[in-house]
Amino acid sequence: MGLFRRRKRFYFLHIPKTAGSSLGQALVTQYRSQEVLNCPLEDLLRMDLPQIQSRRAYCGHWGISFDSLLGQPIPTISVLRDPFERVVSAVRYSQREGLPREFPEIREVFARGDWNEIVHHPVISGLLENIQCLYLGSKIDLRPYLTTPPPGITPSGEPLPFLEYSWAKQRLDGSLPWDQVAAEAKRRLDQLEGVGIFEQLPETTHSLCRLLGLRTPPVLPQKRISPERRGAGQSNYRESFEIPADAVRRIDELTARDRELYEYAQARFTRQLAERRRSFWPLVLTPSKSRPAASGD
Repeated sequence: MGLFRRRKRFYFLHIPKTAGSSLGQALVTQYRSQEVLNCPLEDLLRMDLPQIQSRRAYCGHWGISFDSLLGQPIPTISVLRDPFERVVSAVRYSQREGLPREFPEIREVFARGDWNEIVHHPVISGLLENIQCLYLGSKIDLRPYLTTPPPGITPSGEPLPFLEYSWAKQRLDGSLPWDQVAAEAKRRLDQLEGVGIFEQLPETTHSLCRLLGLRTPPVLPQKRISPERRGAGQSNYRESFEIPADAVRRIDELTARDRELYEYAQARFTRQLAERRRSFWPLVLTPSKSRPAASGD
């Protein structure tokens, strides 16, 4: 049956720290290499339109405005994660990998490891605040930056990640319309071809593969998996009590909109699984009502 699958053209809108590297690898490896575009934003912006539009499988941290480069809508999928867990995972990744490299003062904050200092830092908090809402609900036109590198924005001339920096800057100058972004994120989530939930990764993988006409891999590739997840399955950072209470409250404040979106996505995912089951079993079998035995039965 796999020989006759019709693999869809799709865009995996990868929100950082939602297992997207592993899942994205499982999806795009089912296409020929020349059909795939899976790269950082800065590499995407160095390409020209014909190069971009010739592919069939796209995966990247490119936000919701990516389809403007294609000139038409494209079936899009994404995975969301519990906002608190996603923030802690992002911070731990930055500490482990020595990121971000752009501002020495930020690197020093991460190196000191004081959670209250980290989540109250004006730049870092801007890079953590409601990121899932922003990836799904904030439109940044990428076309003006195509084939030219993003402008240098730090004293050293090194660019921060383009989308995250733009959002952090809007947060600092007070021009980020959270009501509008959150509403757009929910609207866009409703339009997705499929949505996944990090905490239900096996069901997510199977559901998204079926939606795209792909094989479900028996095991996901291990891409950018934290040591704690490798050693103990899926860690639950909130229940570990490793994060001070004040920092927990601050993270919840920074991710209040993401929490609403995540719960909205969970409901959408539940409906998605139910719809798939109904389409697989179109006939509803109900037991016949018992009746008294007649003579001769």
